[in-house]
Amino acid sequence: METKENILARLTLQARQDYIYLAVHLVKNIAAKEGFTEKQQLHLETITEEACLNVIQHAFEPGDDGSFDLYVIRPAGRIVIAIEDKGLPFDQAALEGGQQEGLGLRLMKGLADEVRFYNLGKKGKRVELVKYLPMEDPATLMTDDDRKIIENKEVLSVEPVSFRMMTPADATGLTRCVYRTYGYSYGADYIYNPPEVREMLASGIIESFLAVTTADLIVGHLALIYHKLGAMVAESGQAVVDNRFRGRKLFEKMKTILLDYARKKGLYGVYSEAITSHPYSQKGNIALGAVETGFLLGYAPETVSIKTIEAKSKEMRISGLLYYLKTNEEPFRTLYVPENHKHILTHLISRIKLNREIGVPGSLPELPPNSIVNSKIRPEWGHAFISVAVYGNDFEPAMKSLIREIRNQKISAIFLDLPLCSRHTPHFYSEMEKMGFSFSCFIPEYEEGDVIRMQYLNNILIDPEKISVASDFGKEILSYIMNDLKN
Repeated sequence: METKENILARLTLQARQDYIYLAVHLVKNIAAKEGFTEKQQLHLETITEEACLNVIQHAFEPGDDGSFDLYVIRPAGRIVIAIEDKGLPFDQAALEGGQQEGLGLRLMKGLADEVRFYNLGKKGKRVELVKYLPMEDPATLMTDDDRKIIENKEVLSVEPVSFRMMTPADATGLTRCVYRTYGYSYGADYIYNPPEVREMLASGIIESFLAVTTADLIVGHLALIYHKLGAMVAESGQAVVDNRFRGRKLFEKMKTILLDYARKKGLYGVYSEAITSHPYSQKGNIALGAVETGFLLGYAPETVSIKTIEAKSKEMRISGLLYYLKTNEEPFRTLYVPENHKHILTHLISRIKLNREIGVPGSLPELPPNSIVNSKIRPEWGHAFISVAVYGNDFEPAMKSLIREIRNQKISAIFLDLPLCSRHTPHFYSEMEKMGFSFSCFIPEYEEGDVIRMQYLNNILIDPEKISVASDFGKEILSYIMNDLKN
């Protein structure tokens, strides 16, 4: 959930349709000042109007003197419209019947780049609508030298290469490197947009490392990506190596520099994802001492593009392999793990050398009335992530409703994070298994504690024979996950 430090405006309105224009006017003017195009401003106006209308029509009983808060937030690289209310939960029956057009159809299917839902317990609920910064066509940034490189990309270079930290001034050079190497096929949209890259670097959400030639041409990139400011773990990602410099172990060299930096900074660890269509990046992670902790089955479409993200096949999708590398001693933690996965989790904890003990859950204690559950849905990628902050008495019906809602949007893969520091997790893990979830992976020090991630595949097929795994231990984990998926 976006923090309050980046709030540009807050507006509290009575739940009356004739006040919606005030919210729309506010959003439009801020979006214009922030440099969004007229088309994007129109999108923001529309989703603001629809979200406000949804609250007014469905969050309050007739005659209720309700109100809601609208926030305009400006994190690095995007604008976020957040709406909070303390009215009724989402009407699932109305959603499934198509009656809540603003939420069920228009917001989910096109105008917002991301839609996030947060159950705030006693504080009500929150919807965040995300629109990324305007992006120019990366092809327009190419120089004549870039075009010559693209034409001769199979010719290997022997130019000397050095390594350094990235600065905001390098943003355009990075975009040019990505475009020269991948065209439009690279999965991370922001990396094609220099203003967004500059903002993320300046904010500290990412810290990047570059490989450059003597002429300071960027030919390699690797980033530390933080889940939030102040996080003690980071993801290593956005690896790019110019085609002409392949075979020179630039990835391994940048990763070594990145890990040294993480150790000196005091980070507990670095995790990373590797695609399973080929073993190259997997071998690089293993060589540096990273440990496989699980698979994200069906994580992404087979073909990704910053303009349109679509799958070549509606059935087969790319899976991801998660790694964790410990860089410093982390806090001692007591974990409460599902009994049927105790062996594999204990094995992973030992292999990573984490400072952990396995606790005894005991009987389920009295719970608060409301759960706090956050969800992030990316329709263009066909996946959704749900994280549980607090278990409440409404957990099971609330989760059934949320899962049904996500499935109805034709989302292919749903991932659910449960906190292992909670004594309640073994009980609710079992309940989620009954809903069709299975084991995905273990993530240390995520969300200020370890989580166990579950996965739900929505009518998609996973062929383990098409998943490339570089190590025997990785194959052992894949076999375990596939067996759990079938049971």
